[in-house]
Amino acid sequence: MEQHEKLNGELDYLEVVSINAKRFRELISKVEALAQAGIENGFIGDVFYMLANYAEGSLLDEELALMKADAVTREAHHVLHKKFLVQLDSIRKGLEQGQPEKMRDIVQFLNDYYQEHFVGFHGIHEK
Repeated sequence: MEQHEKLNGELDYLEVVSINAKRFRELISKVEALAQAGIENGFIGDVFYMLANYAEGSLLDEELALMKADAVTREAHHVLHKKFLVQLDSIRKGLEQGQPEKMRDIVQFLNDYYQEHFVGFHGIHEK
């Protein structure tokens, strides 16, 4: 695929990935700030909604931009996105059951996911 090929009409794949990487780093910074402040109670629900908002907007944008990519690339990317969504569902279930995940565990997942998805898969080297 050409690096700057417009995919799905208006979405340039590399632009979408770059924007999403920046959004994800901002998301990690917000969650890290809560974790470093020792804030847990009452904020895990807010963190869940921040992550859900990211998934609804940014992951969807990437999926739409990937529509013209080859099948192997799409499938590998779907696997990474599914990993994020599975973790999001785990956070939701913990909240519903009154056993929310620890903020530091969420931060660790987000940092690991960033490394796997944006650095590993997309080759982005910013932080």
